[in-house]
Amino acid sequence: MSADRTRVMYMIDALGHGGAERNLFGFLKHLDTQRYEPRVCALSVKQGNVVAEDIRALGVEVDLLEVGRLLDPRGGKRLRGYLNEHRPAVLHSHLDYAAMLGGRSCRALGIPHVTTLHTMDGFACHTRAYWRQRLLYRSLQQSCSRVIAVSESVRTHHLQRSGLDAGKVITIHNGIELQRFGPVTRERRDAVRASFGVPPDAPLIVTVAVLRPAKGIQHLIDAVPAICNTQHETRVLIIGTGSHESSLKDQAAALGVAERVIFAGHREDVPALLGAGDIFVLPTLRDALPTVVIEAMAAGTPVVASGVDGLMEMIDHGATGLLVPPADASELASACLKLLNQSALSASITRAAGIAVEQRFGIGVHVKRVTELYEEVITKAAGANSP
Repeated sequence: MSADRTRVMYMIDALGHGGAERNLFGFLKHLDTQRYEPRVCALSVKQGNVVAEDIRALGVEVDLLEVGRLLDPRGGKRLRGYLNEHRPAVLHSHLDYAAMLGGRSCRALGIPHVTTLHTMDGFACHTRAYWRQRLLYRSLQQSCSRVIAVSESVRTHHLQRSGLDAGKVITIHNGIELQRFGPVTRERRDAVRASFGVPPDAPLIVTVAVLRPAKGIQHLIDAVPAICNTQHETRVLIIGTGSHESSLKDQAAALGVAERVIFAGHREDVPALLGAGDIFVLPTLRDALPTVVIEAMAAGTPVVASGVDGLMEMIDHGATGLLVPPADASELASACLKLLNQSALSASITRAAGIAVEQRFGIGVHVKRVTELYEEVITKAAGANSP
């Protein structure tokens, strides 16, 4: 270990396009490397591990250690050898396999282990996924110094299922780089709209999601006819791809609103797209802590979202956004029209949301809380190992 820096290992299942992967990149970008020496280990390849190159561009070492199956003893031996070679002061794991495999090795080597729970998965009894989750919980009980939940909803969800000591599980909200998201200029806004054939003054509703049923985009499309009946020129811009995309396109055509619904696919310019919208909508049926909602609030775009899980921690209904019942297209349409028709309310929500994200969801706040946790577990481990 460097004499003047604390070595921290970040272990993750893979480094594809997922939310946990992007959050790790943002965290590392703002980690104080005068104080900490980070290194990243991915256990497999997904989508070419594209985020690995972003992390390397920060000057952080990234290793690929393909360990194979969860119960492969050879993989476990390789992982223990790898951790023993680099000997971090603490291992911070993300996602299930990294938590289980990394935790097992940390326990054998006496290395403090912190993990982050990003999701609220629940599985039918006796399925393969169910037993994998039971293994995860057992591993966390045995090997994890502290568990970070990205929202209080995530914390409650896992405490009810895991048998973990409540004192071991702490809520630390994810943070974003607020400076990437401020309101866009009128010229930029109009240029973004023109690129999709949207008139400058037409109401534009934006959403960003992986296109699968649980994200609820089908309910947004169901709401489009009612919105367009009052706000005739409204367009809906859907950013993202997924298995549900063709079904959503068919749905828009069947409702006669195909020309109003724009499918943009995967985009790298999300900050500009958020800033070009009049409303951001996330009609998800369940969500731990959708970072894109924080991004929309930071971009100055008022939010309408489902009143579920972590979203109820993020949005103060009527003050920093509007919450609606999940899977209710009628209420969703009413909330959107409320913001489109009441400019004073929209402006008030935008101002309050901007203040809220700066106070609660900035990346600096997140990094400070996580590194404070590192110091806590490192100090505790040192005390336990002292004569």
